[in-house]
Amino acid sequence: MRKYLLMIVVALTLCSILLFPPQGNAIELKFNSMYAPKHPINTHAFSVWAKEVERRTEGRVKVTLFPSNALANVKQAYDATISGICDIAVSCSTYAPDRFPLSTVINLPMLGTSSAVTNSLALWELYEKFPQLQKEYKDVKLLWLYANPTFQLHFTKDLVKKLEDLRGRVISTGSAMGLKILKKLGAVPENIPMVDVYMALQKGVVDGCMLPYAPLKSQRIAELVHYHTNADLLCVSFYVVMNLDKWNKLSLQDQKIISELTGRYGAELCGSVFDKFQDRDIKWMLQRGDKFYTLPAQERERWVKRVVPLREDWVKKMEKRGLPARRVMEEAQSLIKKYRAH
Repeated sequence: MRKYLLMIVVALTLCSILLFPPQGNAIELKFNSMYAPKHPINTHAFSVWAKEVERRTEGRVKVTLFPSNALANVKQAYDATISGICDIAVSCSTYAPDRFPLSTVINLPMLGTSSAVTNSLALWELYEKFPQLQKEYKDVKLLWLYANPTFQLHFTKDLVKKLEDLRGRVISTGSAMGLKILKKLGAVPENIPMVDVYMALQKGVVDGCMLPYAPLKSQRIAELVHYHTNADLLCVSFYVVMNLDKWNKLSLQDQKIISELTGRYGAELCGSVFDKFQDRDIKWMLQRGDKFYTLPAQERERWVKRVVPLREDWVKKMEKRGLPARRVMEEAQSLIKKYRAH
C-alpha cells in the first residue's frame, strides 16, 4: 500500500513540474524580427504579443524582440531558428519559393486584396486545410502565417485608369513576380530595391512604383507620388516560426497558452496592424490632396486576363512537384471571397 501511495506522489510531482514549472526557471525566447525597431508590426504586433505571452504565462515565458535582423539575416532566419541561433523568427516565404512552394500562392497576381486581415486569415486557413502546406514547416514549430495588403501603383504626374495608360510607363518593383506582372500589363518594369525608389522617382528614371501603401511615407516616397491606382496586383506571405527543441521545453500548460495566442490569433493581429496603418496613411494622403482611383470591375477583368497565364505557370510548376496547386489556388480564391464578405 505504501509503495502504491509513493508511486502516486511521484506521479503527481512529475505532473506538477511539467504543468507548473518553478517561477525562477523562466524560459527566455529570442525573437529575430526583420522589421526596423519602430515598424508598426514590431511595436503594435510582435511587442504586444510578447507582453501577452509573458502576462498569460505569469512570467514563466519571456520573449525578447531583436529588430532589424539583429540575430540573423532575413534570408537565413528559418535555418537560424532550426539551429537555435534565434528561438523565434519572422521571414518571407518568397525568399525561398522552392522551400515554401505552396505558401507562395498568396503571391499570385491579382489574387489578394487590399485588406491584410483578409489575406492573412485566408492564408492561415489554407495551412489548416492542406497537409502539403503544413509539411513545408515540418522542421520548426509554425506559430502563424500572415500577409500584407496588396501592392498598388503610385505615380508622380497623373492617374492610370486603364490598360492603355500603362503602355510604355516605366515602373519600379523589387520582386520577381512584380516584374512579370508589369510586363504582362504592358508597362516597362525596372527592378529597383525599395531603398532606391525615392532617388529613381526624383531623377525621373521611373514614372511610378509598385508598392503597398505602408512604406510610402516611411521611405519618403510619398513626397514624390501623388496619384494612386488601386489594382490589388499582388501581396506577400510571411511566417513566424519557433525552434522545435525550445517549444518542447515549454510545459504543457504554457504550450497550451501560447497556442491560444498563435495561429488565427497571430494572423489577425498582424493583418489588423497592417490595415490600421495603411488606413492612417491613406487618410493623410487624401487630406493633402492626393488623387486615388480604383479599377472598376470590368476594367479589372481586363487586367486579370493579362496576368492569368502567370497563375497557370505557377500551377504547372507546382504540379510537376506532385503538389495540389490548382486546388490550393482555387481554395485561396474562395477563402479570400469568404473573408472579404465579413
